[in-house]
Amino acid sequence: MFFCQGVCSATQRLCTYYTNSAIPYFGEFNISDIDALALKDFDAWRIEKLTRVPAKSTINNHNAAMQRVLDEAVIRNIITHTEVPKLKNNGEPGGRRAAFTYDEWLIIKAYAEGWVSKGRKDVTRKTRRLLYYYIQFAILTGARPGKEIEKLTWGDIRSERKDGNTYTMVSIRKGKTTKYTGTRTIVPQSDIDDVFKGVRRFNKNQNPDDLIFAIDGKQSSQLGRNFTKILENLNLKNHPDGGRTLYSLRHTYITWKILEGVNLSALATQCGTSVEMIERHYRHLQPIMYAEQFSNIPDDSELTASEIDLEVMIDMGDGKTRRVDKLPRNAPKKWHG
Repeated sequence: MFFCQGVCSATQRLCTYYTNSAIPYFGEFNISDIDALALKDFDAWRIEKLTRVPAKSTINNHNAAMQRVLDEAVIRNIITHTEVPKLKNNGEPGGRRAAFTYDEWLIIKAYAEGWVSKGRKDVTRKTRRLLYYYIQFAILTGARPGKEIEKLTWGDIRSERKDGNTYTMVSIRKGKTTKYTGTRTIVPQSDIDDVFKGVRRFNKNQNPDDLIFAIDGKQSSQLGRNFTKILENLNLKNHPDGGRTLYSLRHTYITWKILEGVNLSALATQCGTSVEMIERHYRHLQPIMYAEQFSNIPDDSELTASEIDLEVMIDMGDGKTRRVDKLPRNAPKKWHG
């Protein structure tokens, strides 16, 4: 079958599209019969199958996969350039991104740390330990979970001094946008040094070319699944803005930085995105950002004593509880959501 050829070398997203959508619908089509009308019928079938209008980003991925098939058909002289139908995108624009409040993050971090020792197998404990540091790196940098983090090596970290202060710098060389923008240098929050110290105790492979977030020199494919399990155990998986995943840590970082008043252009550069994308997906934050101006109520810059001394106890699933760290005095009220 034409659609099956070359799929093994495609990315996972392309393979998923071919397997779940293209082949089930177009499998019996001659490639020359895939015209504008056929694509319109496919759009209707896809909406019925998904029970919703897919997001524009989803359709972009589907169109990219379909375009590869059509281009291959042209190369093989099955169809001509003039017979290639135009691929349209009538998907839903991206909406709000599910993030975590600061209180939720404290609970997740504490649970992840306590969860490490509960693994029965050594590989399970190592995976959970790696995840504990991985999620901290994600929320302290805004880097994209996946290649941006998992391809980092020890040689990508350096220190620079400015105005008497020393800053840790990280070079992002792999990932979603680096093929267009080249290497991106990011500045993590200062707590990142504690994360790297923890990883160094855990990961003994520390040559410049060695991966940072690895187990015995190899990447783990279980981080996302384990993080989902943590969220399910804490009843934090579902959110009105969508299901939360490792990627929600990036959304959380961006959300917090916007609420802190960080310049959007600088934030876009740090996160490898555009001001337009940030404004599109995080515009819902504007009311709380300007609440003082809109309400004429002076903002109390410090938390009350009761909020500062708040201690959250979480159930570790074995009849024991664990105390979450106290909230920092300088934590913006807006983080509490």
